Amino acid sequence: MAMVKTMKNSPCPLCNLGATFLFRKNYRDLFFDIFQCQSCGLGFVNPMPTPQELEAFYQHNYYQNNKQLGYNAPYGSLEKGLKKTYEHIIKRVQLLSRKTTFPSVLDVGCAYGYFLDCAKESMSSTIRVGIDLSQEAEKNISKKGHYFLKGHFQNVNIPFSSFDLIFMGDVFEHFPDPIPIMARLEELTKPKGVVVITTVNFSSLAARILKQRWRLMTPPEHLLFWTPTSIKKLFATMGWYGIVSQYTLYYPKEYINIVFQKQFGFPPFFLKPLPFKIIPIPSYDVMLAIFWKPR
Repeated sequence: MAMVKTMKNSPCPLCNLGATFLFRKNYRDLFFDIFQCQSCGLGFVNPMPTPQELEAFYQHNYYQNNKQLGYNAPYGSLEKGLKKTYEHIIKRVQLLSRKTTFPSVLDVGCAYGYFLDCAKESMSSTIRVGIDLSQEAEKNISKKGHYFLKGHFQNVNIPFSSFDLIFMGDVFEHFPDPIPIMARLEELTKPKGVVVITTVNFSSLAARILKQRWRLMTPPEHLLFWTPTSIKKLFATMGWYGIVSQYTLYYPKEYINIVFQKQFGFPPFFLKPLPFKIIPIPSYDVMLAIFWKPR
């Protein structure tokens, strides 16, 4: 994947206003320039990889243990913690929506289908569809009774107004262009439907202090670095309303050890006395966004 080096200012892919060059992030022999919009605060890679380059990237054991990109442990080892995280998110959505049942659910970037498993149990979802680029995801989804679509979210063939809820867990930062993604959400969500997103928080203290060393600064995996302001601005373009907040993540202690050591260079000694296998972690550098379609 050959990336063109550039130091020029680049317009924001969301609001098309001026952006400032922040720093250069390198990965092996690739160089990625990171810019930030002067208006909405959205961070982004410039130039963006092509769709073909991105598809090739996600074919290489993305959900396995990857020391540089992807997940820091086999994805299957996170199942218990991820499902607990998703159950708490679902309860919040149900409370805020004042409804408990969401018959049709789409999970974009579905991985092994853990959110769809939770939707079946907690939201009585009978239509459960997952989209992903990974062959690993396809193998796992097909075993669970969920319907799987392989391809790009903006290109797969789905009837309009199909879903009561669309979930995008840790995937919104992977898209290179937010405008067609928002248009696609508008097309596929039923009137008064809900979109639930977990994504990076580029305005977090960790992101601002660590910069290139931030654990989520991982192009070509992550291409857009969202802030509460920028994601609200995106959904406002279609008249949607919603909230952005923190949430709690649940991870195995071993996984937290790996991520902490990778980020800070030393193990989290404060975790040793804790007897729990699954540990709650406040979302200090990621955020939860819930938006409703008004009509």
